[in-house]
Amino acid sequence: MSEEYGHSPDMSGLVRAVRFIVPWVLLLIVGAVLWGFISDYREARAAAEAEESAETTQQPGAVLTAGPYVVVLSDGLNLRAEASTTSPVVQVLSIDQQLVLLEEGTGWYHVRTADGVEGWVAAGGSYTQLVTP
Repeated sequence: MSEEYGHSPDMSGLVRAVRFIVPWVLLLIVGAVLWGFISDYREARAAAEAEESAETTQQPGAVLTAGPYVVVLSDGLNLRAEASTTSPVVQVLSIDQQLVLLEEGTGWYHVRTADGVEGWVAAGGSYTQLVTP
């Protein structure tokens, strides 16, 4: 019956198979290309973050001042504009970072980072340690 219209019975099955398979193959190719772009982006972003972190991270053991200083004990500790948990975060600090002690408040230390940023951190506990050389 299909031979009347110029098609052999085997060709219609082949055409259906190609019409089914080709979109899936194209989808796999597009997915592979996108995966490559995403992987490249993630690698570039990770390298940029590592470079930025290396520039801002202070080496442990490098004392900033001859007087008392504060050591950060908790990675991701917030340096705040004022001595309050509702005060805006000025900078996020890294573990083992050393800070110049400017003054002691009730439950807070007024400090300065190695790059000159001033703010307040929670005093003591699992957050900071005051070191008096």
